[in-house]
Formats: sequence, structure tokens, C-alpha cells
Amino acid sequence: LLAEDGISAEVVDPRTAVPLDLRGVLRSVRKTGRLVSVDETPEMCSIASEIAAGVAIFLFGMLMLEDGFKLLGGGALE
Repeated sequence: LLAEDGISAEVVDPRTAVPLDLRGVLRSVRKTGRLVSVDETPEMCSIASEIAAGVAIFLFGMLMLEDGFKLLGGGALE
């Protein structure tokens, strides 16, 4: 459906948090220039935030993301 509007996505499923396949994520970010990190848990201290941090650490200064990065989680801790 999104392809009809010219929207495409590349999905990287790291499968495990430990060890985290950050190389696969970095490869995709270098290719697409984008990152949306999604996790069902609260955003703080989540695997999504770890992926975003890893990309920021390893690609800072080497790659400007098209739209920054997005972090989506299950909501705030209460």
C-alpha cells in the first residue's frame, strides 16, 4: 500500500538484544539515511533507545540522517 505512494521501508530485525547486531542496523542506516527504532516497552532504557544510541555513537559526524531518527515505544513509565 505504501509503495503506491512512493514510500518504501527496510526492516532490520536484530532478533536478540545480546548480542545486538548493530552492524546490520548501521549498514541499513548508511544505505537509507534513516532510522525508526521501534520497541513495545517504554522508550527510556529500551532496546530501541540502545539502537538509537549505537547509531548516534558510531555514525555521528559520518552521516547526516535525512530526518533525524525516530524512537517509538510503549509509553512513559508510571
